[in-house]
Amino acid sequence: MADQITISKTLSIRDCGYDENWLQEQIAAKPNIIGLGDLVLVEREKRQLSGGKLDILLKNREGDTLFEVEVMLGETDGDHISRTIEYWDLEQRQDLKRKHFPVLIAEGVTRRFFNLIYRLSLSIPIVAIKANIVEVEGKNALHFTTILNAFQDSEADGRRQIETASNGGRSVEDYWQKKSPATLVAVQNLRKAIPTDCPRITIYYQKRSVSIMYKGYYVFRIKPEGKHFLVEFWLNKRAKTGAKLIESKGLSFDRAREKDEVRFGLKADDTFIGKNSEMFAQIAKLVVEDIDL
Repeated sequence: MADQITISKTLSIRDCGYDENWLQEQIAAKPNIIGLGDLVLVEREKRQLSGGKLDILLKNREGDTLFEVEVMLGETDGDHISRTIEYWDLEQRQDLKRKHFPVLIAEGVTRRFFNLIYRLSLSIPIVAIKANIVEVEGKNALHFTTILNAFQDSEADGRRQIETASNGGRSVEDYWQKKSPATLVAVQNLRKAIPTDCPRITIYYQKRSVSIMYKGYYVFRIKPEGKHFLVEFWLNKRAKTGAKLIESKGLSFDRAREKDEVRFGLKADDTFIGKNSEMFAQIAKLVVEDIDL
């Protein structure tokens, strides 16, 4: 029986003589091939307010769900992830009535970036898909493999679907202003703590948390808990330095090992960040240094 099974071979798209534009064309011509259902093309190379161009914008047949698709050859990287989320965020802010899902397509995803994308998927409905050319019995075929699908999870039970809190036409910022003004103040103060020379700093408002991100990574995530809120951040090689820094201030904190990183959690109130602004500036510097390694 085993002798009847044909063994396939995965090939590099570029080595087969094709480029990124070719891959975009295949997806735009037949959107269903990426495996996200019956989709239709809305636009290619859509100009963004930031000046960039979204590779592909797709929608479902009903028109109530949009997919912001970014494509690259080779292995995905931090800039690709950041760009995917940035364009998704810009699109959904202009159209709060429909669901939006960022879709990242690349030939490979390293363990490091898979961990990052998985962590992001807990608050951002991101979809990650591998695109490869597979050789079977001397013939080449373009093949897509979904490696993480927050869209499917949200359709199933709603746990990961981001709600933009736009009831009554209110923006997400308006929602948070009513839900927890202290959280918005905390976000503003933490944003000031991040080095001014860091590019691609973005603030994402979700239903249960607000995140400050750099190159697609969390710098801080703020989650309200009653009258207080939890400030979270992640460190890898600088985890020990971060722990010593907090301990030197005589503050208590939670930490938990999450694969290659340590998640830190600090409970805070309205005045906590202002009183410890220097410490948070040092923490932000450590996080950014870790990300840039």
